[in-house]
Parts: sequence; C-alpha cells; structure tokens
Amino acid sequence: MGAPEGEPAEPPPQKFGLEGLALIAVLVPAMFYFGFGVIDGFAIGFTAFLVLLAAAVEYLPGLMDREAERQRLAQESGHPDAVRKLRWYDGMALLWLLAIPFGPAFSWMVNNWFGVDRHNYALMLQATALVCVVIPLLGALVMLRFARRGNWPLVLGIVAVGTAFPVAMGWSAAVDVVRGPQWQDVVITDLTDVDYMTSVGTIMENDAVFFMLADGRRLTRDDDIAPRLGPARLLVLRTYGHIIDADPRQLGGTGQGDNQYE
Repeated sequence: MGAPEGEPAEPPPQKFGLEGLALIAVLVPAMFYFGFGVIDGFAIGFTAFLVLLAAAVEYLPGLMDREAERQRLAQESGHPDAVRKLRWYDGMALLWLLAIPFGPAFSWMVNNWFGVDRHNYALMLQATALVCVVIPLLGALVMLRFARRGNWPLVLGIVAVGTAFPVAMGWSAAVDVVRGPQWQDVVITDLTDVDYMTSVGTIMENDAVFFMLADGRRLTRDDDIAPRLGPARLLVLRTYGHIIDADPRQLGGTGQGDNQYE
C-alpha cells in the first residue's frame, strides 16, 4: 500500500546488503585469529553460518512475497494445480533449518558431556553423523524444490552454505562410523594443555588435552588415557582425530588394549 498523495514514501528498512555480508565474512575470521591465533574449520563454518543468517534476513522476505504473489495469480487464473502443494517430506526443510545451528551444538555438548571412549564411540559418532550430515543433506534435497527460474542462484547459494556448516562439523565422525578405529604405533613428542578463563574470572586448566605426534598430527584423547611422551600404541579414530584407547604396556590406558580392531 503506497503513501498518501503529497506525503513522501517511507524509505525501505536498512538491512545488511552485500557490503554487510562482506564485512561479516572478513571480521569474524579476524576475531578468531586475534582471539585464538588460528582460523580453523570451525571459524570458517561459523562465519559461513552468520553470512547465511544475514543473507536470509536480506533476501528471504522478498522471495516469500514473490512466492505468495505467484500462488495468488495461479489461483486467480483457474489453475490450482500450478500452486505448489505441500508434501509430507516438506517437513525436512524445517529439520534442515534447525540442523544448521543445533546439529553441531548438540554434537558438541553431548560429546563433551559424555566423552568419546572405546565403549561408546560408535553411538557418539553415529549421533553426530545423523544430526550433522544425514539430516542436513536430506533437507537440502527438499530445499531445492523452492528453486525457481528467478531465484535459483540465491536458493542454491543459501542451501549450499547452510548445508556446508553442519556437514563440515560432522564429516569426520561420519567417515569414522564407516571405517572404525585403528591401532597405530606412534611417537608422542609433546603434550599440549588448554587453559581458559570463565565468565567469573577463574582459570580452568585442562592438562594434556592434545597429543602431538612425530608425524605432525594433533590428537585429542579419552580422559582415562594417561599422558606420557615417547613411543606408544594407540587406538585412534583417524578422521575424528581422537584416541579412545592405548596399549597399557606402552602408555597408561584403560587396560583393555588388544587387537580386536585390527
């Protein structure tokens, strides 16, 4: 509805624009670099997620208005079949949207709460693969139904970026679900601690969170595995980068090291 005659039209609401999207893409990785000294996969994925949200705020209202107008015209033309009908699997589009932020968050909380060890690794990795890989990919296929001649580049871009974030976070778990852990003979050259400050100002110390190996890899470990430098025989989730057991003859472990997985 336009403004009355003689009155200036209200200016359109200010949104992000392409300049704002570019600013997010530059500033967020810079914050990770200056805060943590590295721009890793999580930083890139988180940046892409923020860009996706900003793009949704910028462009989705217009797309929804055009879709509503298209359906109105189709109904007035006497061709109700031209109006896209909802199907039972359209609910996957909602699951796709929810999986973008909550899939990686759920996986991170559960894995840190329970830990990933020799006994539960299969369940933990399967849960991560489900919420971060399977649901987003199936939802992305459903989202492609919304791509039309006038908007398909934007829809494809949103679906690609939105799907890439959870899949990047859960891909390593999905790979190790398929191939499982492997016993490896390695040399531990360094043990890296992780210390951080809480919101109330106390320092939390986590000793030997990372095992640095002679081949250049950095692995996390189950809390039951005692840290020790030198040669070791470890049961490793190779893509996930996590140690779930160690041969107790070479490194303090759960005491259950054997060749079951060889």
